[in-house]
Amino acid sequence: MPDIAPSHFRSQANGIINFMGGLGALLVFFAVKPLYDSNITYPFIAGGLLMLLASLIVVFTIKEDRPFIEEEDREGKKPAVSFRESLSAFYENIKDIFSGDRSLFFILFSIFF
Repeated sequence: MPDIAPSHFRSQANGIINFMGGLGALLVFFAVKPLYDSNITYPFIAGGLLMLLASLIVVFTIKEDRPFIEEEDREGKKPAVSFRESLSAFYENIKDIFSGDRSLFFILFSIFF
């Protein structure tokens, strides 16, 4: 959302996203129950189809500006960052997670587990 929403509309866009999450929760609570009652797999199939539809809508309707791509990348030349440099940056980020302040580690742990 921050990539495509202008900065002065970001809080409004975030509010819409949060509202849609609550609306989706209500929809699941009231509309998916009959699907579950008829067959236990129907809600999962419906959820997968909705996710596929939403992904296709995003891919084909959102035209995102890509200002972060350098000119030489647009011309088809080699990327500006090599694999070795990106791997080095990855290791630095991992070291940052496990050193000093552990709050980032606990946030990541709570998300994934």
